[in-house]
Amino acid sequence: MTTAERIELLGPFCRQFPELGLRGRRDLQYWLSFELGNWQALDQWVPLGKGLEAKALSPRTIYHVLAGNLAISGWQSLLGGLLLGSLNRAKIPRAQEEAFQRFFSLLPSRLQPFLAFDRELDWQALRSAEAVIAFGTQETIQKVRENLEPAQTFVAYGPRASLIWLGKVHDLPEELIDRCAYDIALYGQLGCLSPQSILVLPQSHLTAFCHRLAEALRRWSTKLPCPPPDPVATRQIQEARTIAHAMGWPVWTPGESLQWTVILRSSREFSPSFGYRLIYVDVVPLESLEDWLRPLAGSLSTVASPSPLDPGLQTLFVQYGAWRFCAVGKSQCPFPWAYHDGRPRLAGLVRWILQEPFVGRKQRPKPPRRVFHEKGVRRARSVHQT
Repeated sequence: MTTAERIELLGPFCRQFPELGLRGRRDLQYWLSFELGNWQALDQWVPLGKGLEAKALSPRTIYHVLAGNLAISGWQSLLGGLLLGSLNRAKIPRAQEEAFQRFFSLLPSRLQPFLAFDRELDWQALRSAEAVIAFGTQETIQKVRENLEPAQTFVAYGPRASLIWLGKVHDLPEELIDRCAYDIALYGQLGCLSPQSILVLPQSHLTAFCHRLAEALRRWSTKLPCPPPDPVATRQIQEARTIAHAMGWPVWTPGESLQWTVILRSSREFSPSFGYRLIYVDVVPLESLEDWLRPLAGSLSTVASPSPLDPGLQTLFVQYGAWRFCAVGKSQCPFPWAYHDGRPRLAGLVRWILQEPFVGRKQRPKPPRRVFHEKGVRRARSVHQT
């Protein structure tokens, strides 16, 4: 099946999953062009310039180890494998089994043979796959890595944290606060792009801000309901609230309900939220920001802000792992072809074949020439001249 045929089948399919942000055939072509330089590079030689041509080879088989927190990351991974024309096999988490069964049932029948699911991880299938993509905890990723052969392509997406930077907060527009709440509420704050902390500078009007943020979260929790937290997360959220009260940090909650939590915190360093719309508003002086970020080294993901950041501040966030900067309200809505954790989704899976130009006999390059001096006269002769 050619790339064009796969795109024709996947275009209407993508529109049934608006979370992916792909509106149809043209977006799929653009995604391939964005990563491979030419959307037809999997089917034909494409020019690189100076007579060079290249062709991309997709992995014959891809094994996907999918995470249990969000289905959308798994949908994106499987869609990329299908777009490349690979045979895809995936270990699906029990918590997302219904979401992936829906994905498979809506897939065009011609593409269904290219996708199979495992309820338990099939180590033999994983070891025989040409490429492996794994989502999950560091423990999960390390276990998968230890079972791979050196020749296998391995792409790992471990846990990461995102932030909102507001700087000095005074009388913020209601729209901006609403966009902060939307970033927190979407997907139950369970993804790597979900902000876990809002960073503000001292001398801000924080009590009023937190109260307005809590009201916005109440509205969004009604519009975007999410499943109640599991027993482990329930204990973690209750413990976070208890610690906040013990530390004297102001807390906003909807009573005993765990639908959302706002904690105004003064802490020397980052510590994670537990999702389920538990957001910390952290007061951090600019001179202490680097120390506060240190626990995030290498695992910072997205930083959202109302306007472009100062270059020095941006550089500091990049130093601790940030790979994406965006407007508040767009934290969890990246462009569908955006890099994941700063790496291309498709280009890192393919292998490239190069074809150099063939020079005919009549076009044989002339031999190099050597310049020398004879009796004060500068002459040039071929190195083959005797």
